[in-house]
Amino acid sequence: MTEDCILKIDGVTKRFSNDLDIAERTARKLGAKIEPVTVHAVDGITLDVRKGEVLGLVGESGCGKSTLGRMVAGLTPPTDGRILYKGQNVAELKGTAARDAALRIQMIFQDPMSSLNPRLQVRDIIGEAPRVHGIVGRREMAGYVEDILAQVGLDPSTGKRYPHQFSGGQRARVGIARALAVKPDFLVCDESVAALDVSIQAQVLNLFVKLRQDFDLTYMFVSHDLGVVEHISDRIAVMYLGRLVELGDAEDLIARPNHPYTQALVSQIPTFETGKKTYQAIKGEIPSPMNPPPGCHFHPRCPFAHDRCRSEVPVLKQVAAGRMSACHLNDSAA
Repeated sequence: MTEDCILKIDGVTKRFSNDLDIAERTARKLGAKIEPVTVHAVDGITLDVRKGEVLGLVGESGCGKSTLGRMVAGLTPPTDGRILYKGQNVAELKGTAARDAALRIQMIFQDPMSSLNPRLQVRDIIGEAPRVHGIVGRREMAGYVEDILAQVGLDPSTGKRYPHQFSGGQRARVGIARALAVKPDFLVCDESVAALDVSIQAQVLNLFVKLRQDFDLTYMFVSHDLGVVEHISDRIAVMYLGRLVELGDAEDLIARPNHPYTQALVSQIPTFETGKKTYQAIKGEIPSPMNPPPGCHFHPRCPFAHDRCRSEVPVLKQVAAGRMSACHLNDSAA
């Protein structure tokens, strides 16, 4: 790990397997062709996150980006590979070290209504974790929660309300406040503005920018919307069907996308340019992660696919300064 790297994802893979139940095992013994189902959610991702940056993680629904985010946040263990936080393998930490790492990396979820306890007042939702972990004493708790509510743009007096008494944008702020309450270094934002109106999205994105400066935070910002990721990220990582296909500085990647999948995503970003522009959906449907295609996973939908793409997995490698891409077309160009 380099000195400015706060988190390293090293060859991480995640597979979800569905074991056969009694009836299926019995049917299999009787000759039925029934096999356990395995979902290949994340396939050998290697990625560094630099301290203080916003790394955008983008891709279509089902590409594995949320699963990767949950592994980084410690909510889902990887099947293979390692996640290193400040040089330490999170899976090998024990006791106080494991607890500290868990507190330092927090996750903000897509739907705050389903992730906030409807039976608790907001002040208790925000104050529960700091109280349990001894971050703040009971006497200081009320003032601590009020300060956090103010930091995320909510009136401190709203702490006595319940989640259903807030608007969608306000609930998103409550979710952010809950994450901030344990004084993290690293936030995984999983589609944190996807359910909000466009005008509210802008307000919450501006809040993320402000909090990054105020608290010296590092973000992994997960989204299917490349247009949203473009405005907040320093670098962008593009995922497709469990694999990383392109990585680079946000401005440069949007201006000069290398991988055909990234090119297709960029072409669909709305612009204010005058004149007509035809938006065309990416050809075909994303393949099932239960039966991913051989070779390059994108080849069934790629207009440039050739025989090599159908049989050989492209390696993620440097194609320009600060740019990584996994496409056989780069070899052809060379």
